[in-house]
Amino acid sequence: MVAANDRRFAAWLDLIADLLSTPRTALPHELIAAELDTTFDENVAWHWLDPDGSFGFESSREIPGWPTPDVQEFFAHGAMTQHPLLAWYATTGDPTPTTTARVPDELVTPTGSVILNDILKPPGLDHQLSIPYQLDGYVHRTFLLSTTGSDFPPEHVSLAGQLRPLLCLLDRQTTALERLPSGEGPSLTGREAAVLQLLTDGLTAQSIAFRLGISPRTVHKHLEHLYTKLGVRDRLQAVIVAQRYGLLDAVGGADGEQRPQLSQRLSGR
Repeated sequence: MVAANDRRFAAWLDLIADLLSTPRTALPHELIAAELDTTFDENVAWHWLDPDGSFGFESSREIPGWPTPDVQEFFAHGAMTQHPLLAWYATTGDPTPTTTARVPDELVTPTGSVILNDILKPPGLDHQLSIPYQLDGYVHRTFLLSTTGSDFPPEHVSLAGQLRPLLCLLDRQTTALERLPSGEGPSLTGREAAVLQLLTDGLTAQSIAFRLGISPRTVHKHLEHLYTKLGVRDRLQAVIVAQRYGLLDAVGGADGEQRPQLSQRLSGR
């Protein structure tokens, strides 16, 4: 099983590398859910939850007749936050992938028991494995594998733990690129565009490396390529030229007030 996990993880490394090489402003959750379905051979759903209580999910497999209107109504009135996995993450703040069966009984509220036994068990979704890639207060983004009968084996939980950092890296890049408007100018790779956006936010090479999960040396390589493509020699010129091409948000704020001078924001190395 270890060898099988190694093969599956290697395939995921190739997939994420391909996805990172192309500028994307949104996580391709449908593609990822489908790949997780293939990897684990279980139903996979992409779940999201926002601070205002709004939530939703998209499943990789159609479940005839589910969720029913009653189930949707049940979750819409705050029951979603009582899901055992959400209770676990809210209590511990630990983003490590885990399963419903591994949540301690003391964290499973009566509503949580209803969710598992009355809501999820009939359609065969009561054993769930969560791979969260965003976990910040009441913001929650996760891929949720579901099965029934018995808990997920340790090797599946282990593989999910290996995949989570890859999903986080892809999410961080798409989040950075989401703020980068389209415009005329040089063609940038996904990583170059992400580095450029974070550069104008005033991050140092070390901070950019940490944010994107790459080495500072790799960041400097991306900067060299950016300078060549933009025809500049330093960070300040890179941002100015990128703004000229419409690759970055304007320096001025929405109310016309100027942000700190670029020379102040980009002085770090």
